[in-house]
Amino acid sequence: FAERAITMIDTFAADISFVLDEIERIADGDYPELGLLTDRLDMDKIGIYGHSTGGGAAVEVCSTDDRCVAYLGLDPWVEPVDDIFIETGLSVPTMILRSEAWSERSNDPRLQALWETSNTSGPLLCVKGSTHRDFMLLSHISPLADYVNRPAPLLAERMDRIIEDHLAGFFSEHLLDLPPASHEFEELGTCLADDT
Repeated sequence: FAERAITMIDTFAADISFVLDEIERIADGDYPELGLLTDRLDMDKIGIYGHSTGGGAAVEVCSTDDRCVAYLGLDPWVEPVDDIFIETGLSVPTMILRSEAWSERSNDPRLQALWETSNTSGPLLCVKGSTHRDFMLLSHISPLADYVNRPAPLLAERMDRIIEDHLAGFFSEHLLDLPPASHEFEELGTCLADDT
């Protein structure tokens, strides 16, 4: 399992890098048929985010690729991420939202280690009442997502709002140089054992 997990993270990271390479080629005018985009792509303002395995892969990319200037992880799975990336941390602005359900799993110590060594400000945020799958935006696929096999009380619409506000606010600040957003959600905390 561990070997396959590492392969999966590395594959996802290679996919992200490939997409960045292609976007850069578009920006450089290598695809004349996409000329409309050439002057609209700012390769100096690339932010990357991902959920679960995608979040772990984005850690590797933002650790090694200078084109990444901001990272946001949605319950990132960092267990298979190479130790060097965890120990070194991310040097770009970093925000991580994690689920309450995963705050007590084996992924959490590595996530906390990554957080402590990264260029972050503020706490490692946890959405209370959430599960790992809440970050998948299942409600956009079916309105029944709130009711099928649902262990957590947090409704999909509320979770969507939390994710959208944090994504938009974080990347607006770090990619568009807008003032930092003020997010006030009663569900946000640190999900530490001594939380009340």
